[in-house]
Amino acid sequence: MTAGLASLVLLLGAFVASPVASASTPIKAAALTASSTMSGVRQVKTIGYSRQHRAIVAYELGNPAAPTKDLVLGSMHGFYEEAGEQVVAGIKGLAIPNDLDLWVISTINPDGDVLGQHANAANVDLNRNWPNLWQYNAGNPGSALDNHASGPYALSEPETQAMYNFLRWLKPARVVSMHQPLDGVDTTDGGGLAQGRAFRDALAANLGLPEVPFTCFGGCHGSMTGWLTNYTSSVAITVEFNWSPSSSYLTGQAARGIVAALGVGVKPWAPPAPKPRLLVIGGVNRPTGVWSTGITVTGWSADPAHVGWSNTVTLWVGGHQVTVTANGPSAAVDRIRHLLGGHSFSVRIPAKAGRYAVCVAAHAAHGSTSIARFLGACQSVTVPQRPAMHGHVDIGSGVKGGIRVAGWVVDPLHLLYGEYAQIKVNGHPVATVRTTVNRPDVNRLFKTSGTHGFDVLVKEPPGRYTLTVTALATATASQSAVLNTRVVTVPN
Repeated sequence: MTAGLASLVLLLGAFVASPVASASTPIKAAALTASSTMSGVRQVKTIGYSRQHRAIVAYELGNPAAPTKDLVLGSMHGFYEEAGEQVVAGIKGLAIPNDLDLWVISTINPDGDVLGQHANAANVDLNRNWPNLWQYNAGNPGSALDNHASGPYALSEPETQAMYNFLRWLKPARVVSMHQPLDGVDTTDGGGLAQGRAFRDALAANLGLPEVPFTCFGGCHGSMTGWLTNYTSSVAITVEFNWSPSSSYLTGQAARGIVAALGVGVKPWAPPAPKPRLLVIGGVNRPTGVWSTGITVTGWSADPAHVGWSNTVTLWVGGHQVTVTANGPSAAVDRIRHLLGGHSFSVRIPAKAGRYAVCVAAHAAHGSTSIARFLGACQSVTVPQRPAMHGHVDIGSGVKGGIRVAGWVVDPLHLLYGEYAQIKVNGHPVATVRTTVNRPDVNRLFKTSGTHGFDVLVKEPPGRYTLTVTALATATASQSAVLNTRVVTVPN
């Protein structure tokens, strides 16, 4: 779940704010006494830095020795979600229950606060950048409010990397992620889990907010709470305030209400049950070999554990290895396999004429535990030779005054073109002649037109000579071809 994409509802005019809860709303927890609480910051930890190298800081409150560790995040969407930052400031001034090790982070997007925008300094929505159902989204970089760009890949941003590493280190039992302005407590992600319902109900009651499913128009891609819900045992719930809650409400009732809710039905963090590792899927079409381009290999591949992510494939051809990303259009495969995004690949490998074995292996998406595999058996493919020029020497004999050479030449790639024949005598070029003679028999044979014949006299004194005639590929990709070599005698 993410408040980022869901906030588009508001920006399109579909939001109706509910009134701020009154300060008299009861707090669901036993009264805190001095003997059961601890006040003050126990530890300050810089967990990373933003794109513009501003520190991202976590504060430890309560009892560091407590078995239960929780986290409250004020903001990940910059300047217009400062309500959560005020709540964190209020929590830092509270007495924290002695059985709770509570960490708070004001914001993981300090650049957004300074720049006055929803995204970070790279124009990436940090709640679209997590490795859960990540899907590429170009976003709207020109908008300070309505930009939900995913980044080039999951965890591409230093801010999400810092938070990801911190969460894996802390292993919080519960996480509250605060946003604006949808006005509610989320009932999806951690709020939809059986072990999270009491916590969710307490948050809603303490904050005076309705319980609302934030579904991002049908699917939340790359959200932090989605990742926590699907890949850890943390119960992560999004709290959305409205546009303009009062500071007294945020630093008072909201701050006290969240701390009190954290103590309702809590269980210490436990390692998540291991998920079965899945095999990467994919298919390879029959490779093709073409003399002019080499070998072309096409197919598709996907990681079934992350249907919206792109993975890579490695091809081995004739001892050479090439790795590419399977991220091309794949609408038909997506529809059949229930995938998202692009999963096709097309690779062109230069290769000389010959026979090759083509083997393709598909790898797990970055950060996935799926198992790589070969996509079927290796396939053989032949790259043919370049086509040779066609032709024939009909006459190549000595006559009085020289050597008469007659015949025809056809270029298989350019049947309509005029061609050239090269004549060598005793290995030395003596003439290159253009085909200017009409040869109806040749035109019928090749179903073409034009002039493809030649008939010339090469002047030589009487004697014995070696004659070689070659069909020349002068301005074509065809190969020149020797048509005839013979010994001729020029009479006296």
